[in-house]
Amino acid sequence: MANQSPTTDSPAEGPSTASDAAKPSSSAKPKAPTTDSPVVRKVMKANKRANTKPEQIVRGLLRHAGFPGYRLQWKKCPGHPDIAYPGRKIAIFVNGCFWHRCPICNMSQPKTHSDYWETKFARNVQRDAETRAQLEAQGWTVVNIWEHELKGERTQDVERYLYEVVSLDDPQERQKVVQAKELRDATEERRARNVQACYQALSQADIPYQRFTHKPVTTMQNAQKLEARMNASVPKNLLLAEKGTDHLFLYTLPGDKKAPLKELARALGTARLSFASDADLEDALDVEPGRVSMLALMNDSVNRVQLVLDAELQDTEALGFHPLTNKVTLRLETADVFERLPQVLGHEATIVSLPTD
Repeated sequence: MANQSPTTDSPAEGPSTASDAAKPSSSAKPKAPTTDSPVVRKVMKANKRANTKPEQIVRGLLRHAGFPGYRLQWKKCPGHPDIAYPGRKIAIFVNGCFWHRCPICNMSQPKTHSDYWETKFARNVQRDAETRAQLEAQGWTVVNIWEHELKGERTQDVERYLYEVVSLDDPQERQKVVQAKELRDATEERRARNVQACYQALSQADIPYQRFTHKPVTTMQNAQKLEARMNASVPKNLLLAEKGTDHLFLYTLPGDKKAPLKELARALGTARLSFASDADLEDALDVEPGRVSMLALMNDSVNRVQLVLDAELQDTEALGFHPLTNKVTLRLETADVFERLPQVLGHEATIVSLPTD
């Protein structure tokens, strides 16, 4: 089974992983590093082999969905699944994000004994993959639930997912549900990497920024509430499409300014402009609606989107942009946005002066 993530940056050796019961590797297992830290020892003792809080949550969701009768740590199949329905051949693993190296959370490794931890984590990931392959070869449906999915509103999504899987009698239909979930997870993983790449690009270009975390922002009204906190203006970022072509434009303008699309088309020398579709947004910039910003141009490697900046933005000292996630806003100096950021994004900026009304 998997373990709950520790609450310290330097955890001691954790307990066995979800697939520790699988056939052991022939290579010698490295000795766990010792520690004199009482905090680390406490974390070590707090990590249980079974019956962790995330497991308890999943079991509660299954009961609430109407599916009791599961077995715990079922020993008659590879990996000893945390939760199993032997009759239906459904194996559920509840993975701790730290111990099983969640690709979405991307949690940092302990700074001491790095060689040991790299080996440890690589072995955990390999065993998880081997266990899954063994189970699927025997006709089992393998369900992986990550610890971070059991927090807040996402718990409801997990319950719906578990219901879909366990309620189906046809193994092939169950597998389709699992594959659809894993495709969504892969998209989330890719976008999480994009967020980290955004921070890295700004740091490498030596562009300073301040990071503000908050609840998801989906409207300009919510975004503007952040302005006083950040001492910065939060602009609109509109993805526009030219009629009759596949040309796209990202128009960044003051948050309280109505977009003068007719005047913008004349200034750019294009045909009529209209708002691009959600499909265009995801295809060109790989972001969902509500998360688009100038920084999303980092995902446009083929320069399909032309950057357009409204000159009125230069009247403010700093601007706020989502770094491909609407749970964070970065405060950047306006001078950097106009003079340095376009080069980092790989998109030359067209600056337009358009009427307010």
